[in-house]
Amino acid sequence: MKKIIISRVTQSDSKLIWEWRNDIQTRLMSFESDRISFEEHKIWFENIMKNNNILFYITKINNSSLGVSRFDLIDSTYNSYEININLSPFFRGKNLSKSHLIFSLKRLNKDIPGNKKIIANIKKENVKSNSLFANCGFSIIKENQLINTYSYFLRNEK
Repeated sequence: MKKIIISRVTQSDSKLIWEWRNDIQTRLMSFESDRISFEEHKIWFENIMKNNNILFYITKINNSSLGVSRFDLIDSTYNSYEININLSPFFRGKNLSKSHLIFSLKRLNKDIPGNKKIIANIKKENVKSNSLFANCGFSIIKENQLINTYSYFLRNEK
């Protein structure tokens, strides 16, 4: 039986997240493809951790780190967040990304009251992520040659 839990990212997750950020596949699907030095990562991570407009989660399955999801508040008037996710290279291709995304959305809903609009910007060449977001109910609201922008309305659970 799979035990999935999701919690806030802590300082102890920093090195693992840096390793995942530098994974070859992650770099290819990121908007910035250059490798990230640990010094750059530490500054980025510190800024993320102290920003009250960002919620950063890590999902674990049977005590193994599955992936991270980050929600950046982009419009407080409309309670809109941009989501970024990254799966552990070890867990890719094992049909767990949908669980990770769904658990992330549920956790955000638990932590932030009210209805929310979730935006995802995904490279068109990232076929797996495009499929994931579409299969989880996200709708394309904008596209250009390189990027699909998806939207999802997350209703607050009562």
